[in-house]
Amino acid sequence: FVKSTTMDEHVFFQLIPVRQFEWFFDESAQRIIIKRPKYLSKWAQTLLGPFTGKSYFKIKLDDIGSQVWQLCDGQRTVGEIFKQLEQIFPEEQDLKGRFTIFIKQLTRQKFLLLLQKIEQDPSTTR
Repeated sequence: FVKSTTMDEHVFFQLIPVRQFEWFFDESAQRIIIKRPKYLSKWAQTLLGPFTGKSYFKIKLDDIGSQVWQLCDGQRTVGEIFKQLEQIFPEEQDLKGRFTIFIKQLTRQKFLLLLQKIEQDPSTTR
């Protein structure tokens, strides 16, 4: 796998999103809560952590966001995740636009890492 640095639309749905933060399922709300560290660098965690109390923020996702997060398992592509969402939320208007913005936002804010699978040429393997 190679880390993707571009967001070309023609390859976007072939990328594989991988979660970067701890999370849990809130049984009472039936939604995902992500534990996002307050400081992403080890240096900042060490220096500032003792003065700020909890070392993470709790990010509460809505129904669609919770489904997306659970499906971002490092195995499915963005396209495969979207197809499953279409089945779960068939009545949702502009699901594709909302989903695309959400994935890109999670990637920009380092909640997800988008990977591109590289197919190996069988003629070059030994």
